[in-house]
Amino acid sequence: MKNENDLKWLDIKEGLTYQNTGNKKYIVKIEADSCKWCKIMDEKTYT
Repeated sequence: MKNENDLKWLDIKEGLTYQNTGNKKYIVKIEADSCKWCKIMDEKTYT
């Protein structure tokens, strides 16, 4: 179930189109499929 506070992930091209619109903060997330800590961040930090 999604609500208005859920994160919306964009690829870099989409993100760059929004960079100068509005007064919002952005997170740039770089990860590797084999990274243990990336998976932990997805499960615990970004939820």
